[in-house]
Amino acid sequence: MIPATSAGYLWATAYGYLPISGHEAATLTGTWHIIVSLDGTQVTTQTFTINSGSPTSPLTIGDSALAMGENSTIGVPINRTTSFSSSSPAVYSWLNFTNVPGPEQNVTFAFLEPDGTLYYNATVMIPDPGYRVQWPWWTAATYINIAGYPAANVTGAWKVDVYVDGRLSLVQSFTIS
Repeated sequence: MIPATSAGYLWATAYGYLPISGHEAATLTGTWHIIVSLDGTQVTTQTFTINSGSPTSPLTIGDSALAMGENSTIGVPINRTTSFSSSSPAVYSWLNFTNVPGPEQNVTFAFLEPDGTLYYNATVMIPDPGYRVQWPWWTAATYINIAGYPAANVTGAWKVDVYVDGRLSLVQSFTIS
């Protein structure tokens, strides 16, 4: 409120604020709009963006594994191992996230050959559980085929770099012999 005065004002300053860090607004990322009104008439609109400025991911990896397969019905790895042969059917990179918050997150798996060359990458979306909701767990997995595919001919120490929302969050190592 700008107080009334008989002398009038040449100018006045008015402001408002929204606490972000440590408050609920920090979890509501995206574009925000402020409507500025004077005596009930809109005079301007201001726009700003709240980004996830956190250096760490909001997702917590509770468990991870490399495996021969995945039981997709119950979301668990089958035959955990880090040693594969050229006759192994596939290598699965599997993650179990705990206390999964919103918003939607993306997880990228980058399979790197022994010389560091990108062999394959895939991105999996972790859906938004909803406003003020979090899931107790969520799994994500992807794989590369080995037997009968080019990977069977690339022996040595491989890596899977796992990125959550573009940030390197985990490195898994395995061998193909």
